[in-house]
Amino acid sequence: MKKGRKFEFKSRKKGVIGRVVIGYRETGELQTMEVTLKSKGKYLQEEAMEMLFNALPKTLKKVEACQYFQVKELSPDKALNTRTFNYISDWTRIYLEMIGIKYKMSKKEAGMLMLVETTDDEIKMYLESSEWNMQGKTVTEFCRPEIQNTLKRLVAQLKNGTKEPAIVPDAQLESNLEGKALQEYWRKLRNAGYRLDKSGGKRNWVKGAPENKAPPKQPQASGEQEEKVQQQMNVLANKFRTV
Repeated sequence: MKKGRKFEFKSRKKGVIGRVVIGYRETGELQTMEVTLKSKGKYLQEEAMEMLFNALPKTLKKVEACQYFQVKELSPDKALNTRTFNYISDWTRIYLEMIGIKYKMSKKEAGMLMLVETTDDEIKMYLESSEWNMQGKTVTEFCRPEIQNTLKRLVAQLKNGTKEPAIVPDAQLESNLEGKALQEYWRKLRNAGYRLDKSGGKRNWVKGAPENKAPPKQPQASGEQEEKVQQQMNVLANKFRTV
């Protein structure tokens, strides 16, 4: 109901639980009614429903004069609730279209969707992505702040025709990864031209190939050493002549 007002009616009788919610049009006519009343643990039967309907105000003007119920006006539906419902609908629809199966969403995941602002393009981008940190294809992963930020950036870049920035080392990100995700992150760093440097007892990703180390210099023989070497060579030569 886009316009109008909603009221909650609760029975004053003991043993009757639940409520009736009636929506009235802006012009005052009854538009919707939701009954969840129970008497002695059972839902109302036909006769009791007729009595209930006769006792309820049929127009907005008669609400104030209602004496048989505790009456409370409900606040209008918040935009957040409508938005969240749309997100759930969009997610399940797009997931079915792209993955081919129905997505079973938990209450926790539905609550997580209340905290994000997203678009169809971002949902599609996430579901079709092969990025190492977007493999779960779940609402829980989709709603993570770092994933949301990445998706918004990627969609904006796609629309603006800009390229994805080069990957750079991030110690905090690396510490939060494990298994295949960590290996994929390392692979991307190496493909981007980084290498792991463990010099100095620390692990650092640095750009470029390792520096070529010059071979150690051979000590230069002194004149006395050269003379001794020559004498040893002469002795060996004489031995070979006597054989």
